[in-house]
Amino acid sequence: MFRVRLLAPLGRAVLFGGYALTLGLWLFAYIGHLFLSRSTEDTLSTWGFYVAPLFAGAIVLYAVSPPRRPKMWSAGVAFAVGILVFNSTWPLRAQSDRLYVQRHQSALNRLVADIIAYKRIHQMDHDYMHAVNGTFFLYPGAQAAPHLKRVPLNTVLARDSIDPIVYADFEHRLAELHLMAFWADGGEVTLARSRGGGLLYHPQDPPLTPRARLGNSGRIVRALAKDWYWYSSVG
Repeated sequence: MFRVRLLAPLGRAVLFGGYALTLGLWLFAYIGHLFLSRSTEDTLSTWGFYVAPLFAGAIVLYAVSPPRRPKMWSAGVAFAVGILVFNSTWPLRAQSDRLYVQRHQSALNRLVADIIAYKRIHQMDHDYMHAVNGTFFLYPGAQAAPHLKRVPLNTVLARDSIDPIVYADFEHRLAELHLMAFWADGGEVTLARSRGGGLLYHPQDPPLTPRARLGNSGRIVRALAKDWYWYSSVG
């Protein structure tokens, strides 16, 4: 009897604690995404997105087997917290993105200034597609699938007279800032965080406004700092 009484509160602690933990992991990954590497964000998001519903389903079973008022109240509070978390993500993420730009603005400004000044690299993706100036490349020692047309990185760099040291420096700085790619168009530079969006450096007047359309079928989501915006590539 003592063991049963001990296991009951322990089971509730695991059930509700696991639900809160996985929900917190997802919230942390979603709000603080720019402060995390993409692999860390993906790992935390996966745990939160796929495991939290399992705990939620287990809470429902706990509340109705058999149904009792204290259990129903506990489940209701848990789901109310979940709803509150989802409703708070938008303003919290906006503040987190602004904080990221404020803390990294010097590094971001130096990066875009160097990209604009160098001129030889107008497009670069070191993470997802592995491309430079529109050409997909292979890192030394890598092998591409037979259906993919790629050329060695050194071939692309030689073709466009790109200094390998400069390329490596841009790649390193993008990785340090948790960004995967950039596109330069005159004085405007797009720094992609993912395929879905990223940072836009737009120093021209007038300033961009939220929901302003971009030439690549994206749109401005919010202003983050002077000349810096968050954009979404999903129209």
